[in-house]
Amino acid sequence: MRRILLFTMLILLFFASCKKDESGYSTLRKYFASSLTTRKGAELLSACSEDHNILDENKKPIKSAYFAMIEGEFINVEDDIIQYGHVWSINDSIPYIDRRDTGLYYSKLDMTKLTVGTFVTRIPELDPETRFWVRSYVITKTNDTAYNKYVFHDTTLAPVDEWFVKPIFQGGPREGAVAFVMYNKTKKYNCGYIGTGTNGLQNNGDFWEFDPILESWTQKGNIKSRRDAVGFSLSYPDKDGNNQYIALIGTGLDENNNALDDFFRYDQVYNVWEETAPYQGTAVSRAVGFSLKVKYQNTNMDFGFVGTGQRINATTSDFYAYNPLTETWSQVSTLGDANKRKNATAFVVNNYAFVGLGENDSKIFNDIWMFIPGDNPATGGTWRMKNTLPIDASPRAEAVGFNIGNQGYIGTGTDGTNLLSDFWRYDPFNDNWYKCADYKTGPDWGSSHLPKPVKNAVGFGFSDRGFVGLGYTGVSNQRYSAELWIYRPW
Repeated sequence: MRRILLFTMLILLFFASCKKDESGYSTLRKYFASSLTTRKGAELLSACSEDHNILDENKKPIKSAYFAMIEGEFINVEDDIIQYGHVWSINDSIPYIDRRDTGLYYSKLDMTKLTVGTFVTRIPELDPETRFWVRSYVITKTNDTAYNKYVFHDTTLAPVDEWFVKPIFQGGPREGAVAFVMYNKTKKYNCGYIGTGTNGLQNNGDFWEFDPILESWTQKGNIKSRRDAVGFSLSYPDKDGNNQYIALIGTGLDENNNALDDFFRYDQVYNVWEETAPYQGTAVSRAVGFSLKVKYQNTNMDFGFVGTGQRINATTSDFYAYNPLTETWSQVSTLGDANKRKNATAFVVNNYAFVGLGENDSKIFNDIWMFIPGDNPATGGTWRMKNTLPIDASPRAEAVGFNIGNQGYIGTGTDGTNLLSDFWRYDPFNDNWYKCADYKTGPDWGSSHLPKPVKNAVGFGFSDRGFVGLGYTGVSNQRYSAELWIYRPW
């Protein structure tokens, strides 16, 4: 029988010693029993849990708690293959596709995508603190089956799913602020940033940096005061090819409740804000903003995107892209079903933006849309509707949104009558929502925390934890919060 492939499998973290497939050899199986090996020392596709990202900030793989992403690779392919994938078991250390034992599963991958190179299986529904065995396989037209050598993997402890108090925000109580993560060129790691907003008496123009390692605040250069603005960070190469890391804050409301269209760029080196091109979509407040990596004129860089919000007399669903190289705005595709809204929520996972929720004069929304930039990021783009919030989650406006690794998180806000404290995790791999622990307050230990309804708060996330704080509480003696809480999914 002619050789149809040389085939290796990559898997994360734990590698077992390899054994030959001793039973039921066909000619094909005998041939591959000695020639298939597990490749070690290569760059691995990480296994991950539903609460973990695929790779952490240092590009190190993270253990699994709920599912694993398993990568295999074809070195050579001929046309004899009719099925391929991975087979895995929680009971049998040498899983076979033709067994029907409890706890044995296998994937059938798309034959139209069978090419030399890598392929991926998602292994779902793994329990915490569990060992499972996995290996890759192929089936030929003559009904012969060949297996790679098996490896095993151990999942981690169950997620923590809890809130813990962190140092009080040094800028004081407020709502309607902006928050985001930006790479600090001096410290050489990501930091959190919070700025602007209102304390009910006046707008703020201060800007603060949160060091996630030292868990401390440092005040940075001030910006023109405002509330209900948008803010996000971008990176792009300068003319010498060096990456620049900037922040952008703009739009919002001034002290007289007038909508603004101005934007400012933050220069890390000089710690100053410099005015850039005004928002093309005219003055607006209560919009959403985010950045995505794009390819522009053969250069990999970030574009900023801003859309929805409240104009002078009406809400809008328009979106515009900001090019940091040319400092210009251009219109891109209108949000999803073109439902105009303000006080929407956005987060970015795996370089896709997810935008939804919010309100207009007639409706409060529970929908979520995914945005994919066009080949020319300055125009076009595609919106795809995703699963709405679950029926147990109220439609809402003024909620917070952020990512922890490759998972999105949305919570708090208002349903139009009540303030909310519930939190939800979105898994883009299966387009599903999962209930998290409610946003809490109280002593710094789990069981004493009480739900804390709040709206117009802020949130930002790192690879292993998220931060939520500030906002409007409605409590008579503390209408605005200065608290910042950390959420740990595990």
